[in-house]
Amino acid sequence: MSCVLIAEDDILTSVLITSIVESEGHKAFHAKNGLIALEATEKYHFDLIFMDIQMPGMDGLEVLKTLKENNATSSIPVIAFTASIKGNNDREFYLKAGFSEYLFKPVYVDKLREVIGKYLSSSEV
Repeated sequence: MSCVLIAEDDILTSVLITSIVESEGHKAFHAKNGLIALEATEKYHFDLIFMDIQMPGMDGLEVLKTLKENNATSSIPVIAFTASIKGNNDREFYLKAGFSEYLFKPVYVDKLREVIGKYLSSSEV
């Protein structure tokens, strides 16, 4: 069973992603901000991380930078998602920043399943 970290300060979005991750047979861990997400990566092994860009305390870009500097977590796929629009090249910006994928909020169930399937093998529940 794979373990997925969901770093998200919005409870509704985190509940949606958690339910999809668990319905695909994986374990989900929720972090309500970037600092908690970093602490979790120091204690647990994650196979995939969903990272909100705009979180209190430490944003998703700062968390990603720290993860990439840490050899133990640098190879974990990190999926960026945000409702904030920087411009027409958001996807390109986040991929160049080091994220594995970029999703725009609201996040759709089919797209979540597609991303989970791309990075994790299916598990029986």
